[in-house]
Amino acid sequence: MNETDANAQMPIKETFNFFPIDSYIGILSQVSSSSAKLVLASKESQKSIKPSATATSGDFVLIKSEPYAIFGQISDVSLAVQKKKGNDGEARVTPVAVVDFLASVEIRTRAVSSGVLQTPKIGSSVYIADPKTVQMVIESRQKVEQDSGGLLLHFATLPNKSATPVGLTPERLFGRHCAVLGATGGGKSWTIASLVEEIEKHRAKLILFDATGEYYRLQGRIRHVHVGAEREQPDSSMAVAIPYFHLTEDDLFAIFKPDAAQAPKLRAAMKSLKVARLMPILATGGLITKADRSKVEFEKAYENYINEIENPYADFEILNLTRQIQNECVFHQRSAVEPLIWGGINSGDHSQCIPLINRIQDILNTSNLAPIFHPGQFPSLFEELHAFLKDRDCSVLRISLKHLSFYHNAREIVGNAIGRHLLELARREYFRQQPMVMILDEAHQFLNTALLDQNIKLDLDAFKLIAKEGRKYSLSLILSTQRPRDIPEDILSQMGTMLIHRLVNDRDRAIVERASAEIDRASANMVPSLTPGEAIIVGVDFPVPLAVKVKVPKNPPDSMGPDYQKFWAR
Repeated sequence: MNETDANAQMPIKETFNFFPIDSYIGILSQVSSSSAKLVLASKESQKSIKPSATATSGDFVLIKSEPYAIFGQISDVSLAVQKKKGNDGEARVTPVAVVDFLASVEIRTRAVSSGVLQTPKIGSSVYIADPKTVQMVIESRQKVEQDSGGLLLHFATLPNKSATPVGLTPERLFGRHCAVLGATGGGKSWTIASLVEEIEKHRAKLILFDATGEYYRLQGRIRHVHVGAEREQPDSSMAVAIPYFHLTEDDLFAIFKPDAAQAPKLRAAMKSLKVARLMPILATGGLITKADRSKVEFEKAYENYINEIENPYADFEILNLTRQIQNECVFHQRSAVEPLIWGGINSGDHSQCIPLINRIQDILNTSNLAPIFHPGQFPSLFEELHAFLKDRDCSVLRISLKHLSFYHNAREIVGNAIGRHLLELARREYFRQQPMVMILDEAHQFLNTALLDQNIKLDLDAFKLIAKEGRKYSLSLILSTQRPRDIPEDILSQMGTMLIHRLVNDRDRAIVERASAEIDRASANMVPSLTPGEAIIVGVDFPVPLAVKVKVPKNPPDSMGPDYQKFWAR
């Protein structure tokens, strides 16, 4: 047995009866290594055409197999019809069910282990598991944290009549990262809002990337900021910018999209503008003029400031970029005997760069990307991020990206830049004593991990790296999406816990089943028929797949569809 399957023992505080007589539902008639067939007890006559009313598909059961109680779930209920000999013989109808084995509970200590430690025998008695027993099995793995004074997040209940509350530790829920998946209308947004409200109650740190602006109603120890000058709710929300100098040169390449002939000139222009900033004496109007000029002083400055110039970040005056590209269109040397002097203007290179120059000028002037290229007096999002980290009275930073443009892949590039910054902070041990959780809503909008162009390929790998190594640095990731098929599998497979709402698309369900080895057949079959707010939680720290009903958040997100009755009525 692996360490991850080690028993989580609960102290015995009272007599616990796993097998009350009034919960008895039948016996096993056929047993395999992972499931069994159950003959259900029935008080009906043999002519009955109804299955037992005490057992339905999805019910949790306990199978008596001393010294263990095998915890399982009914995946199928049907009628077995046996006809007596003779043409006129009456049919005998027997209700039967299929039980999938999930975990083993040691009866004496109540220790819970994943899998089957002892295969039950044919004829073993089967009982419906009451809500307290189900809760005990669900919370078994986190008992150590709970007994040592740890906190629990109560964002859901069991979907039974008594609505048994479910408390999960943060370590178990998103300590290995988490994905919240579900089709539109399945309750995914409510789950995110409920999680944020639970986390906000504690001395926690959480960053919510609000892709659509729907979580503006969240209240409490929450700071709201939004990208761009447009006004947003709530009124207290602060407008912020994402200055281009927080992006890398490669990020700008992905936005400007130079072709193979233009790329060297664009790269050289960026380096020259860095020299102009570091050595203003070499510049004229912030530009480095090269035509028929000596290379000596420029190359000496480049050598002296090599670390600053080769730094990947775009720390230069971007409004001078198009003119500097024109200055780069010169011959490499004036003559064979004058290698330390640039040559004159190369009209061929200049002609090739005209389309790039025009494209960059248009991008710099578009209002859609003003928060990047014209930050103005707005504070930087990264400055607000650092202020949030220092503020002990604030637990949640909500970043609304509602007005961040999709043009030129800006949303993917900016999202990746923010993720990269958080990963850099994590690697510098910023979160070791203050674990950080980040929620990426509508994750499919940001996780296009490679921007492909006929001339350039840029890997947007910040969130992939966070998924792979963030846990080591106390940086946890929660992805929320309605399109799991658009999330790269190498990211989705790193999610240690999945909260799965209703999914009807075959490709989405197949992706989820491949990414999560813990989901069983019965749970997978339930996914298309889950009602709004219902979810199945699966993960490496859950001994069994867990069906829950997410609580209604105190401040629900604004995720309602159009109100035709109100606005179309005459």
